[in-house]
Amino acid sequence: ASCEIFTPSTGKFTAAAPMSVKRMKHTTTLLSDGMVLVTGGIPDMSNATAAVTTAHRSTALYNPKTNTWAAGPRMSIPRATHAALPLGNDKVLLMGGITWRSFFFFRIPSISRTCEIYAHRTKTITRVASMAGTRALFAAGLLSNGKVLVAGGLTGDIQAGGATTAKCEIYDPVANAWSVTADMAQGRAFPAFLELSDGRFVVLGGGSGNLFAPVPLQAVESYDVKSGKWLVMPKLVSGRTAAVVAELRACGILVIGGSTGATATVTKTHELLLR
Repeated sequence: ASCEIFTPSTGKFTAAAPMSVKRMKHTTTLLSDGMVLVTGGIPDMSNATAAVTTAHRSTALYNPKTNTWAAGPRMSIPRATHAALPLGNDKVLLMGGITWRSFFFFRIPSISRTCEIYAHRTKTITRVASMAGTRALFAAGLLSNGKVLVAGGLTGDIQAGGATTAKCEIYDPVANAWSVTADMAQGRAFPAFLELSDGRFVVLGGGSGNLFAPVPLQAVESYDVKSGKWLVMPKLVSGRTAAVVAELRACGILVIGGSTGATATVTKTHELLLR
């Protein structure tokens, strides 16, 4: 539940107030007033069963001015490994993820396709149109035309580890509707992704297979908003799942860390995609 704040001018981290509950694979979103929205997450990683049956429904708001946390509105379902994307006007779209429901004394896990929007002005959460397919651990980005692209992820039976998908969808916030767009060439979960300054949405690496045995990928693809198609880009030097990426103004895309190799071992290496 611990939190820290990094100050670029000093290059140091300082402790901040901890959250009221432990969270892993939650989302964090910076709001226009400087507050931070945190949603969902897994509190128990002691075993595989706990990991898929303990996701939170709760949300929390951090106020950096007072260094305090406050409870936010509860989501309609528990979520972890989901996506949260600012839509503008202090609204945040929450999508998919691993969830669970109670059946007598048991918790039954699944992957969700449901979506909802957090409105910061009213501090409320409202259900919106659901995706066509279930997905968790996927890529999601706000396109230059104001629509939302979701790509890949895990789908299927999460108790069996799920399966990666190459399917993609687009959400129109104005119409509150999802539509299918072109599939990626390679199904993947745990991808790195970012929107480039030229408007393209790029997905890098990720893993094929399932949750329990992901195989790191080298494949890189970019989505062209105008044509609605995916274009193959140069491969990564090393296959990577859950890497961190950033666009460098001078030359290209920096890819850092992640897991690589046949056994998905954590790596300290980084590489640069020159453009």
